[in-house]
Amino acid sequence: ELRASEARLAEAQEIARLGYWEYTPATGRFWASDDLLAALGRDAAGGPPPEFAPLLAAGPADVEREVELATPGGPRTLVVRSRE
Repeated sequence: ELRASEARLAEAQEIARLGYWEYTPATGRFWASDDLLAALGRDAAGGPPPEFAPLLAAGPADVEREVELATPGGPRTLVVRSRE
C-alpha cells in the first residue's frame, strides 16, 4: 500500500508540476523530488542545483518567500518555507 501511495503522490506532483526539496544546514544534506530535478533539467547526482545556492544560504528569518527560477520548460515560481 505504501508503494501505491507513493506512486499516486508522484503522479499528482507531475500533473500539478509540483516538487519537494529538503536541505539540512547542520549536515549539508540536500534532497529533491525527481519532478523538481526534472523541471530544473538536473538529476540527483551532483548535489544541490546551482539555482538553489541563494535559498540554501538563507537563514531561519526567511520564513516564507517566492523565488522565480529559470528552467528548461520556462520560468517557475518556487515557494520556500523554512522550518526548524
